[in-house]
Amino acid sequence: MKSFSKAPIFVGLSGTILVSPDRLLERVQTDVKVALAAAFSFAARELGQSIYLSEILEVIHRVPGVVGAGGVALGKVEANDQGEISLELLPDGNLIAARPVNGVALDQAQAAELLIMDEFSFSQLEFLIQTP
Repeated sequence: MKSFSKAPIFVGLSGTILVSPDRLLERVQTDVKVALAAAFSFAARELGQSIYLSEILEVIHRVPGVVGAGGVALGKVEANDQGEISLELLPDGNLIAARPVNGVALDQAQAAELLIMDEFSFSQLEFLIQTP
């Protein structure tokens, strides 16, 4: 029997999040990371569900204390043979997941991808207090 599962694809972000000066930077930083991890976790995503930059920005902007987000880009987290991890940014900001096409023969079907975020996903985000 053929298996149609793929290893999950980890997604990363880069960019700058502006925090209101009346908020604790560390608290907002934690809240943004928790909100993103929850929205794009294994439990929250479907096989073959794409991730769009607009979804990410919506989650970020819902966090109390966030006043803006600039230069936010989406990419795939990649690991090389030495175990070094990097972020390959996508030019259009959207990550389209592979999914099986209806009507394709079973032996030719493409496995669905699962796109999720983990702790490394947020390592390229910079949080700054907004200055007047």
